[in-house]
Amino acid sequence: MNDNNFFEDLYELNFEDFLKNFISILFSSKEYGNDNNDDVDKTHIYENNNYILKNNDIKKSRLPFIANNIINNKENVKLYRRIYWPLLLGIYKAENLEDLINDIQKKRHLYLQDKEEYIIKPINLNIQKLDPQIFHPLSSDDKNPWTLKQKNQELKEEIKQDILRTYSEKKIFQNEEIREILNTILFIWAKKNPDISYKQGMNEILAIFFIVNYREHLHNNNNYYEYEKELFFKEFSNLFDKEFIEADTYIIFDHFMNMGLKYLFTSMEEKKNSTNKNTCKTVLLHKCTYIFHKLLKNSDKLLYNHLISLSIEPQIFLLRWIRLFYCREFPIDDTVILWDNFFAGTQKLKYIQTDKSNNQEINIYIIIITNN
Repeated sequence: MNDNNFFEDLYELNFEDFLKNFISILFSSKEYGNDNNDDVDKTHIYENNNYILKNNDIKKSRLPFIANNIINNKENVKLYRRIYWPLLLGIYKAENLEDLINDIQKKRHLYLQDKEEYIIKPINLNIQKLDPQIFHPLSSDDKNPWTLKQKNQELKEEIKQDILRTYSEKKIFQNEEIREILNTILFIWAKKNPDISYKQGMNEILAIFFIVNYREHLHNNNNYYEYEKELFFKEFSNLFDKEFIEADTYIIFDHFMNMGLKYLFTSMEEKKNSTNKNTCKTVLLHKCTYIFHKLLKNSDKLLYNHLISLSIEPQIFLLRWIRLFYCREFPIDDTVILWDNFFAGTQKLKYIQTDKSNNQEINIYIIIITNN
């Protein structure tokens, strides 16, 4: 990726700030970076490096503290979304810094395995050497490589058309290499979730996660030369490694979709096979009705009555809001801030659900909170 084309989307990550507003806040027994301008006490951090690597305070006290800082718009949580967001969403189960690094590396490796399976292997497959009696272009067998290749190409082309329109006003999303990365992520996710596959709108959700991860990478290693031998620089360079922007984006996108959002997207195949034309809309309409006639009514009866008096059906505006989490309603930076508060709220209010049967509130909370 050529960073020179879109420096406006890069954040300058500073190692001193990393110690003060990441290491100290998440792992140290002494906190910095609240409302004072104290310098980082490196002596304290370095003397307690073993404690910092192995203490188990992340979930017990640190995440609620970070969530509260985000909700209260504290300066010390303006950066490090690349790690804070996955932690708040429960993606990384680690209790300390050492385990966090290991968990991140493990999940990155799993993505690379998926990429090998769904991208690299099909490219290297020599169809010409397969038994022509079984594998040939006219065979209708679903396992026929010719058939799979054709279907994969159609899926990639469908995704590509949406990627071309994804925040196309921003230089970063005009870059062909980045467009290919987004296409790859969505293609792999679709192959691993064939019951849902790819649906329009997923591209916009993915783009938000990508730009957040992209903004926080070490894009000029020369600036960090003086820190290379310092404690925690290895962790710093690992967490914000440019080479794993793609993997980190897939990791959070996949988890986010599996928090219930993917069930709001219905594949074309499901629609074709449905005996009831309205089946594919049932879940969404139920959510719209619940949000509008129960949650909104209880939260803001004046607004509710006003909308009722105008005979406005809730699905008219709620369908897109629920599916895309306001991606189309606000500019990217405003959407990121909104998601900051949503993810912090899910941690603080314990709304995170990974069980399909209990994930309804995850799509409802963000709709109602904006009205309060």
